[in-house]
Amino acid sequence: MKIGIIITTFLRPKLMYEIVNNILKYWHSDYILFIGDQSFKTEDEKMIGFSEFSENVKYNDKPVNWYALPYDCGLSYARNELFKRAQEAGCDYVFLSADSYKFTKVYDFKSIIEFLEISPERGLVGFVEEAKSTPNWCWDMELIPNDCFELSKPKRPKIEFQGLKFQPCNVTQNFYLAKTKMVIDVPHDNELKLCEHEDIMYRFKQAGWYVFFSDSIQCHYVNDKPTEYNEKRRRIYNIYKKKLQEKYKIKGWIRIRR
Repeated sequence: MKIGIIITTFLRPKLMYEIVNNILKYWHSDYILFIGDQSFKTEDEKMIGFSEFSENVKYNDKPVNWYALPYDCGLSYARNELFKRAQEAGCDYVFLSADSYKFTKVYDFKSIIEFLEISPERGLVGFVEEAKSTPNWCWDMELIPNDCFELSKPKRPKIEFQGLKFQPCNVTQNFYLAKTKMVIDVPHDNELKLCEHEDIMYRFKQAGWYVFFSDSIQCHYVNDKPTEYNEKRRRIYNIYKKKLQEKYKIKGWIRIRR
């Protein structure tokens, strides 16, 4: 079964090359890699970017697909585009990662896919960064009208399957394996270049998809935020937080119920 590895990147070319080479190091025969780069303002820059990619990443014996996306198109647009490419390539599953997450081993998703295949409503299993405490990326979520998104610790019992434990939940980290049908049927909101996490996880829930968390797969986070990238990223706290609030008619953002 083919799995589309999804990597979006923006204004961090050195880190992107490092991450891609890391994935190639821990390659599985089921993988097809899809990279969406929204860093280039002109066609000339796109050509240079592709040339640098071709020269620096040894990928000729692996199915790697690189796309120059519109400049600053946003995480949502980039992910939607790559999900579509993966669907077109016949990938039944997509593994969403990022240009700051390093693989720590060859990930074998066989047991996780078999777990998801048990029911058509089972759509996604989220994973975790090394050294992260599980509750940080495993939540249930409710939308409190006129107020905020409220997160709480999941209380549903874990499900054991083939030696793994799966926690039913609503929210996981954006480091997950999902059915391609799920991410195509419930696409990201392209208006949310950032602050998209709460929105997409809430809409997965509203659409009736089941989400789970497992710590069986971990990644290593690379904290590399160049100045230009960081300036763009900080828009989450004003522009895109406000867009999220307007969309859901809420005054706040996130509240954790203790």
